Amino acid sequence: MSTYPGQSPSPDAVEVLAKKGIDISGTRSKPLTEKLVQEATWIIAMTRNHLDSIFYQYPEAAEKTYLLREFEPGAASFDIADPIGLGIDAYEEARDTIQNALPGLLEFIMSEELTRG
Repeated sequence: MSTYPGQSPSPDAVEVLAKKGIDISGTRSKPLTEKLVQEATWIIAMTRNHLDSIFYQYPEAAEKTYLLREFEPGAASFDIADPIGLGIDAYEEARDTIQNALPGLLEFIMSEELTRG
């Protein structure tokens, strides 16, 4: 995970999400901490490397940690390529990949909430 606390999103990320009416310009990165792991219902990672890093640092998080693309029917790969430094097209591809996985994630969350009810 190659960011530091308080880092702002890249200009390309801001631009491609603005095209969808989403303003992330005010968001800042936050490291995963023991407290966040304890408080989280689910932890969603973008790549297998992120997932492995989470499992290594917080083995207790294994039961509630998933790759986002696990929720995308027919996903060719479970990793979402990091677009940093690859230009606007790579950011658009990452955005669209994330968007394609979100309905499945939402369905999972809704069904889990109903079972926990």
